[in-house]
Amino acid sequence: MKSDIYSFGMIMYEIITSLPPYHDYNWDENLLRDICDGIRPKIPEGIPNCYIELMTKCWSQNPEDRPNADYLAKILEDWKNNISQIEEFNIAEQFRLNQSNSIDIEKSVNYKSKALPKFYEILPTSSNE
Repeated sequence: MKSDIYSFGMIMYEIITSLPPYHDYNWDENLLRDICDGIRPKIPEGIPNCYIELMTKCWSQNPEDRPNADYLAKILEDWKNNISQIEEFNIAEQFRLNQSNSIDIEKSVNYKSKALPKFYEILPTSSNE
């Protein structure tokens, strides 16, 4: 089914980004309307072009323009057997891991920064004041 192909494209997005599709949108009726109008997840940097092309074909607004399962299987098999594409995917994975680590560090810093004012509130005041 063509809707399964669309879902496959969304799974491709999750695999390559480690994020759910539309993670940066409010999940409400406006998002549903926007999806029906053709909005798709933002594609970050560092993803191999061949991957982006296949993923976006799967997301085609017109279901007839989406690839079929046989085509997907052939493309994935080709990627597996193509050394240069394997290297491209390895580079993309390193890029993704670096991005993920910097996001984790930023979240940690923000979390710890929020705790600091509360920590200072409980410290004893200086006797020199």
